[in-house]
Amino acid sequence: MDGPGFSFRPMTKEETAAIRQWQYDDVDEEPAVGLPGHDDFTAISGDEVVGYCSFGKRAMVPHYLDEEHFVGVAWGVRPAIVGGGHGRKFLEAIVTLGSERYQPRRLQAVIKQSNPRSLRAAKKAGFLVVGEAGDRFVLQMPH
Repeated sequence: MDGPGFSFRPMTKEETAAIRQWQYDDVDEEPAVGLPGHDDFTAISGDEVVGYCSFGKRAMVPHYLDEEHFVGVAWGVRPAIVGGGHGRKFLEAIVTLGSERYQPRRLQAVIKQSNPRSLRAAKKAGFLVVGEAGDRFVLQMPH
């Protein structure tokens, strides 16, 4: 990845299939893409696919939200570039995309407790941990 500049485009079926194959060494979780009723985007830096984000109800925990004003967000970075130090900038770009496109009062995400890297990046980008749901932290980004 050249630098911290990211752009997003709607995810193609081919990109969805490729991203679903991503595997991470230290986190047992499949990429959250291709689910009905969600808007998936491919993250690009230069000419490279570097990650994805998805907006919809999947990343929401009912007792932590007002569904009318919240939008759920999920994300992932291509495994080969995980740990490259661009997590905060990546998430800031995702928050900007979600805020401009959906104009929510808040964004909500859930992160597995076994994924400390993603949790650190989310906190650096401004997400706040508001609770827990099973083995996941519930985070919100106030606007």
